[in-house]
Amino acid sequence: MYTVDSRVRYSELDETGHMSLPALLAWLQDSALFHSQDVGCGLQDFAQKGRIWVVSSWQLQIERFPVFGEDFTVGTGAWDFRRAEGLRDFLFTSPDGTPWAKAASTWTLIRTETGRPVRATPEDTEPYGLIAPLPMERAPRRITLPSDLQSAGEVVIQPHHLDTNRHVNNGWYVQMALDALPEKPAVREVRVEYHRQARLGDTVLPFVGVTETKAAIDLRGEDGKSYARVLFFTK
Repeated sequence: MYTVDSRVRYSELDETGHMSLPALLAWLQDSALFHSQDVGCGLQDFAQKGRIWVVSSWQLQIERFPVFGEDFTVGTGAWDFRRAEGLRDFLFTSPDGTPWAKAASTWTLIRTETGRPVRATPEDTEPYGLIAPLPMERAPRRITLPSDLQSAGEVVIQPHHLDTNRHVNNGWYVQMALDALPEKPAVREVRVEYHRQARLGDTVLPFVGVTETKAAIDLRGEDGKSYARVLFFTK
């Protein structure tokens, strides 16, 4: 498993003094990108080929959010490739190996010019190698939402929401979902399913449903179609 060691920064904290959920997701994404970079499949390499891996779903299970100054390790590796998809797991631990969080993810290889999936070749996959998948209870990739969700405002996409692909970075959808809730939940598991890319100037409309154990958010466009669907399971 490829690993990255770091320390919790003040800029990564939420109002409780713990690493925020978006910051944790950012570290998972960054570790995957560092892995790609170090095996010769970095952003510049894929830009030259006109293809790039983008995340299409997350399942994140959390035992503990670290606090300011704590050291941590992020481990990651791919365990299968299927046509245009790669399956990648993550393990977020203390320096002594105590698991704080683990995640399963699906990534899709897309052609940058069209945004459409393209079948992966051995050149795209072999540099990563394969690990054994982490032992975890895996949820279905597809998220089914309740039908009685309520509108919760709107978000107009600004330049700071965008990444190098010129669309909204995946972590911002989770932040939008959190911001749409009336109260911040004590999250033990997160599921995210990405449907399409929001771009500069687009309007994202959160629709929300909250129960004692779960918060469901559908981040829709003005046409009613989903950009992303998010489920927070609470403690």
